[in-house]
Amino acid sequence: MTDPLFEAAYAETDQTLKDCMDIATATGMRLSDVRNITMPAGDMLTLKARKTGKTADYDVSVSSVLPELIGKGPGSTVLNAEAG
Repeated sequence: MTDPLFEAAYAETDQTLKDCMDIATATGMRLSDVRNITMPAGDMLTLKARKTGKTADYDVSVSSVLPELIGKGPGSTVLNAEAG
């Protein structure tokens, strides 16, 4: 995806998808991997890639994007939608 396409999609979508796009950008995970995550109560965010099954831990405190998203509510789900 090109930067202009990303920016155009970001400008026209709702806040939930913007949050998912921000998490995907900050972590390098696919959008499908971050669409159904639970925000951590602490400083570590663990994501599991659906395609490879690999897990990755992210230290929220070193990110410029993740702390704001985590602050929206530890334990809350960013987006919960079934694939399809």
